[in-house]
Amino acid sequence: MAQSCRYFYEDFSEFDADAAKKHLRPVARQPLEVVRDKLSAITDWSAENVHHAIQATADELEVGMGKVGMPLRVAVTGAGQSPALDVTVHAIGKTRSIERINKALGFIAERESQQ
Repeated sequence: MAQSCRYFYEDFSEFDADAAKKHLRPVARQPLEVVRDKLSAITDWSAENVHHAIQATADELEVGMGKVGMPLRVAVTGAGQSPALDVTVHAIGKTRSIERINKALGFIAERESQQ
């Protein structure tokens, strides 16, 4: 169990290959950029406000929650499974979550350059 929760207290060096292949694709770039900006703007860091930022991103882009949530989940946890996303992002923390989203965006850019 401790192994599956490492992303809460330890940074990861690589994304899960299957999760990244499926969810960190070029189409995920815009949702990740928008949700990153909305998370950055939160002044009262709470799971509720994180949830609102994720929902607002989906609403703004007129996409389902999965188009935002799954790339975000892989970005912040390195894997395709985690507890509730808003609670997970909140627990990981604002700074670390944003750093990990930026890392995922770099991964996507690298992937795009290889195509």
